[in-house]
Amino acid sequence: MARLELKNVIKNFGSVEVIKGVDLAIGDGEFVVIVGPSGCGKSTLLRLIAGLEEMTSGAILMDDERVDDVPAAKRELAMVFQSYALYPHMTVRKNLSFGLETMKVPKDEIESLITAAAETLQIGALLDRKPGQLSGGQCQRVAIGRAIVRNPKIFLFDEPLSNLDAELRTQMRIEINKLHQRLNATMIFVTHDQTEAMTLADRIVILNGGKVEQVGTPLELYNNPDNMFVGGFIGSPRMNFLPGVVLPETGDNTRIKLVGGNEIHTKLSSDSLPEGAKVTIGVRPESFVQVDANRALVTGEVQIAEHLGGETFVYVSLTNGDTITVGIKGQAKLVPGDEMHLAVAGSEFHIFGEDEKVIRHV
Repeated sequence: MARLELKNVIKNFGSVEVIKGVDLAIGDGEFVVIVGPSGCGKSTLLRLIAGLEEMTSGAILMDDERVDDVPAAKRELAMVFQSYALYPHMTVRKNLSFGLETMKVPKDEIESLITAAAETLQIGALLDRKPGQLSGGQCQRVAIGRAIVRNPKIFLFDEPLSNLDAELRTQMRIEINKLHQRLNATMIFVTHDQTEAMTLADRIVILNGGKVEQVGTPLELYNNPDNMFVGGFIGSPRMNFLPGVVLPETGDNTRIKLVGGNEIHTKLSSDSLPEGAKVTIGVRPESFVQVDANRALVTGEVQIAEHLGGETFVYVSLTNGDTITVGIKGQAKLVPGDEMHLAVAGSEFHIFGEDEKVIRHV
């Protein structure tokens, strides 16, 4: 296993800067997930680490040794792709052994490595089949097995679950998590799915437009986002954003008047929130509670109620035309047209400034 460090990594394609000065340190045995919207540069960053793309500038270090000039085949990394990339005319056994044979690894050692990988991934019964005889989940296990037999210092996963259906994605998430625990391997996993990021990662890297927005554990990012982008990206359904303006202070309280709603109070200095400042209040769907009309922060009409059995997600249209999402535990008996009066439970909200950066987590 290995440590990895990126120092001011930049990648240009012609005049377009795709990766914009990324700094990142990944510890030995750590599972790091790079997540962000389509086109943010996450797969490009992974390919730079793998040596499949050449950096414009910066440095990549593995165990404190620079590897950015080392060819991809000699970086001791193993990459698992979205497309599996298995040889269709070869058996599973041959797919696992082919790379080792080209490296002239002794036959008895190859057999030992294949046996161990097959046992780890529970694919022993598949060794004599060809990829066309396998399901998507089995193909992905074989692709991971091909990485395992190489005994790499770091595993790289490039959206490996994207081609699987919902049930298989959940199953393979669990399998990859178990694999990490068994191998205690350094793993870097790229995805656009924040659910995968939240369930797999020791730490998450939020990438946006080629820049790192925030790095932290899943719950750190969920509970303490640095800005509105992170707050809105992490969490499903996403955080609600309610625009407001700061009113004159009353005693120790800073008062914020919501557009289309009532006042929300918090204790902040006038230096942090001067009178007249435009702010945005961020509220997670599960932080809303139903209250009497005279205690409501916002009032709106139910547009859609999604009944999921153990929870209900309600989409509510506010008087100013905005729509918010409310999460309710259990089976809420709400239908389109019902009126909802909502407040925030226990003052669980975030305040963002005009620059969209967080001012305070309340």
